Amino acid sequence: MNTYLLAWNPLKYPWGTLEDELNEVRSDGSSWVRWSVGNSRSVEPGDRLFLIRLGQNPRGIVGSGWAKSPPFTAPHWDPVRANTGMVTNYVDLAFDALFEEPRLPINQLLQSSVLRDYHWSTQMSGVHIPEDIALVLECAWASAIGARGLGFPDEMASPTEFAEGAATQVYVNKYERNPAAREACLKHYGRVCAVCGMTFGDRYGAIASSFIQVHHLSPLGEKPGKRQVDPICDMRPICPNCHAVVHLKKPPLTIEQATSLLASATDVT
Repeated sequence: MNTYLLAWNPLKYPWGTLEDELNEVRSDGSSWVRWSVGNSRSVEPGDRLFLIRLGQNPRGIVGSGWAKSPPFTAPHWDPVRANTGMVTNYVDLAFDALFEEPRLPINQLLQSSVLRDYHWSTQMSGVHIPEDIALVLECAWASAIGARGLGFPDEMASPTEFAEGAATQVYVNKYERNPAAREACLKHYGRVCAVCGMTFGDRYGAIASSFIQVHHLSPLGEKPGKRQVDPICDMRPICPNCHAVVHLKKPPLTIEQATSLLASATDVT
């Protein structure tokens, strides 16, 4: 998974359907749109996308989502250019968070020793964000919007109750995650990785203190339909690196196996 920055300048592109997209994200948890990626042809389905508002104040990150298609060519978004036959590249994307004004302003991005090194005032859309910067951006964004530390494209928020696992078809099956169950897990265990013991607050400071993922000990995709989940018995907080390692095998490694694997590697070094 790569991360890309999409640009929106309200002075050049009046987003006429913005209120519709905002309402869809509020009510359904996501909204599908088409967005220009300029000359970029490298975006792939499943890549992480962030939308930055530029051109007029307030400027900053207003949205995040996931690419749902490879780039494709269509008439330019500017009607004047489109009338001359100009085309540009687009991707279909699903916003998982979207706001009319920045939740992560540019001046806050520039306060981070890592994020300040990236050129946020880009004039292009579809610009790649290096992995080290993308991780800190993800943490800062999660803290800014009170998110639950989304890290995989199949982890989008779902309704109430501790019933999870209803599959909907995207490009792959997406299994519903219940935010209430997640928060109950974190309230019990804290935001400490169950495998390596790392907290993002200790590693990156206050800007990332609320960021963590939650691992389901029994994968939601194993059984069809909804099922009841015990946030304490069935879930554990886990950092993205350890989460990825746990899912390298099917069935996934247990927390104990991953911890042992980490300890063995540490002993060797």
